[in-house]
Amino acid sequence: MQNLLSYRIAMALFVFGFVCSALVSAGITGEGTLPIQTAAVDEDYYQEVGNEVSNHGAIDIFAIPWLLINTAKALVAALVSVFTVLPMLTTLGLPAEFAMIIQAPIWIVYIKDIYTIYTGN
Repeated sequence: MQNLLSYRIAMALFVFGFVCSALVSAGITGEGTLPIQTAAVDEDYYQEVGNEVSNHGAIDIFAIPWLLINTAKALVAALVSVFTVLPMLTTLGLPAEFAMIIQAPIWIVYIKDIYTIYTGN
């Protein structure tokens, strides 16, 4: 088997696209600042949280469909990012012009490897 660079690039883009999409859909990305904690956490707070977990369980049954839908969205976004990184990078806030500059070398490597496969060189 030939040592194709496009396979490594595609796998890296798949993983990067999946992680970025999962972070965006979970709402983890934001302003980049930590919230200021104004309330003091005491024993009563821990007791209240412990009672809620023991009464209702640690995983909410209504969160499972949300988790499955967001996982499917992340997988689709990861597959799209293998072919084009423009949607992923613009979602993360990078201007489209810079995303195209990053995309061009990836497509050049893909085209070179497709040519290598078809010609057998």
